[in-house]
Amino acid sequence: MTSQCREPLVSIVTPSFNQGRFIRATIESVLGQDYPHIEYWVIDGGSTDETLNVLRSFEADPRFHWISEPDRGQSHAINKGLARCRGEIFNWLCSDDCLTPGALRLVVEAWRAAGPSLIYGYTRYIDETGKDLGRYAKGKPAVSGVYCMPQPSVFLPLKAVQEAGGVDETFHYAMDLDLWSRIMGLYPAVHVPYDLSLYRLHDSSKTVIQTLEFLRDFERVAIQAVRSGQVNSIEAQCEVDLFASVVYTTSKQKDLCKAVRHALRSIIRNPFTLPDAVIILVKGLTRHLVGDHNWATLRRHLIP
Repeated sequence: MTSQCREPLVSIVTPSFNQGRFIRATIESVLGQDYPHIEYWVIDGGSTDETLNVLRSFEADPRFHWISEPDRGQSHAINKGLARCRGEIFNWLCSDDCLTPGALRLVVEAWRAAGPSLIYGYTRYIDETGKDLGRYAKGKPAVSGVYCMPQPSVFLPLKAVQEAGGVDETFHYAMDLDLWSRIMGLYPAVHVPYDLSLYRLHDSSKTVIQTLEFLRDFERVAIQAVRSGQVNSIEAQCEVDLFASVVYTTSKQKDLCKAVRHALRSIIRNPFTLPDAVIILVKGLTRHLVGDHNWATLRRHLIP
């Protein structure tokens, strides 16, 4: 019997460390799915907050497993969970994010229709209270093959991830992009046009902090994409400049001058990046003028 006919097992891993205020919602969003064939691992790095009490409260569910011990960070935790997984479809879900109701059934339906695939959908931003902040706007970049899909809504063949050696633990921010770039081309990419996950933004989340280390990780992924022949050097440089513009307009280290400089470099290299560059700069300037709180409200109306 093929994987398209039977019910494939979905393996989810959550790397966790001191996210006790959010992790209950994360776990409930997985175990509350209407698709039953799930194995769920929480790999905790030795949390000292209320996390362990939350984890113990789910132990009666046979699909749920957890360990808590010191690790070397998020990428190491993902790989520890990956080594314990035995399913066919794999994703990791950070301990402050959530799956939307029915997400896994939609993923499995796409899997049955297409066979083993890289399946991805939309994501919605939420704040620390769970308030909707609108859709995560990025999908596949228009210019190159360096993919920027929303990580919690990307589901991969477990076998492919294991054969790729899991995530590269030298990456702190872009381990997802690196993994996708190594797997892309081996399996078809299938888009599910639904919101599959909720991506939480809060003061301590990496997406909000977005240090320059994020940009350095992205540059490494772009260089690897050039070496593997996925993109040429001009395309990669444009993607790096566009991403730099995003970082300098959205991180706490805002620098609009650098954002403009990188956007112009991208346009000079490839005029077809003009629409993307303009959108990035307009969003960044608007956010700067109205403030982060008002921007969150505004973007919810702009990107419903």
